[in-house]
Amino acid sequence: MDYGNLAEYQRERALQTKMHLDLLIYLGKLDESLLKGRVLDWGAGFGTNTQSLNNFGGYVEAVDISEAVNEIIARGILPKEKVYHQDGIRLLKNHPDTYDLIASFMFGPLQSQR
Repeated sequence: MDYGNLAEYQRERALQTKMHLDLLIYLGKLDESLLKGRVLDWGAGFGTNTQSLNNFGGYVEAVDISEAVNEIIARGILPKEKVYHQDGIRLLKNHPDTYDLIASFMFGPLQSQR
């Protein structure tokens, strides 16, 4: 898995996301094919979880109302045509029934605890 474009604490979070997703797949709670389909990272922020989702090989897009979403483009996690700086509800109203999976993760503040 490639997490080289993330800061150290973000890489840790991205690995946590991958572990959670792998566990859900293992337990039969998540069909892995959904991660290989069209995926929306809702509330993507700086793109930490977007990177994890992207590593599963699907067509990943990201949406967030904050300016942080621009980091996803700046770090090369996703190209700008796959990143939406807007309200997620508005995005879904304009693109109904286009996603196989909508993911939203929050593991706490994105500050280094060290």
